[in-house]
Amino acid sequence: MKLFCQPYSSKYVTFHGLYDVAFVIKMITRAPLPNTLNDFSDLVGTIFGQIYDLKYISRFCGGLPQGEIGLVGLSRLLNFEPVGIRHQAAYDSLLIGALFNKMKQRRHDIEDNRSASVLYGIDNRSVENRTRRIDRRGWPYPRRQQHPLAAMGLAV
Repeated sequence: MKLFCQPYSSKYVTFHGLYDVAFVIKMITRAPLPNTLNDFSDLVGTIFGQIYDLKYISRFCGGLPQGEIGLVGLSRLLNFEPVGIRHQAAYDSLLIGALFNKMKQRRHDIEDNRSASVLYGIDNRSVENRTRRIDRRGWPYPRRQQHPLAAMGLAV
């Protein structure tokens, strides 16, 4: 069950979106979240196809703090002036989309498979869709472990 049905017809962009993605999956499937990161990663890939997490991607862009930055801080570092007022409807969504485009201008390989379907996770860990076959030169490969959301009771 892919959103919008066509494989990878849309690209989803988030900023530290693990909880948002987990919530959407739980609402769509109406089932408990998977108990392992492997199963959760597979489900993310099945439902979303390509998803980009700017907090994860920012760890690999030269001159940016290793993922330890907020959305507004990232916009300041990229010299991007947000439109609108914080906390109004769609403010974050608009800012995330604009920053993704700005980061693509700065580093053209952002949309390659190395950063697709990787979510910045709890305790600086990443959740990666393990069904992808990618060249990992220069990119860390996260360890597989029990899904942290399940440990918090969100998989029930």
